[in-house]
Amino acid sequence: MNEHGPVQALAALALVWVLAGCSATPAFSVLENAPIHKDQPAPLDTEGIVALDTMRFLAEQDGRSYYIARPADEFERSICLVIDQDGQAIIGCGGYIEGARTPAVGVTTPDVEVMLAPDGYDVEGYAALGWASPHPNLILR
Repeated sequence: MNEHGPVQALAALALVWVLAGCSATPAFSVLENAPIHKDQPAPLDTEGIVALDTMRFLAEQDGRSYYIARPADEFERSICLVIDQDGQAIIGCGGYIEGARTPAVGVTTPDVEVMLAPDGYDVEGYAALGWASPHPNLILR
């Protein structure tokens, strides 16, 4: 086995993270918006998982509300998707690379499949596959 393989792979991954950190455009500019009343769903229990002051409303569809937030642990380049389904919080968090044009977080329930997409992502490509995009950062079916 080549001993340099893991080192080279780690170096390549580190380079991707460094280059991604150079991006000046935030991947989710909606988080930069000033909070409004609709951004804070009162009945949801998200304490300790997401930073409540970062929660922003994205859309409502089929009786569910969708939110984006930063995680409570404040990891850089991490993002959370919060679904309010009948007063119950369904939360998925994950990392993303600034500038990457791929969905960042996906959550699947028995009723809906949802992905958070960064600003500028081509959500229209999913329409032919039966997905909807009620917000530029949200793809669901």
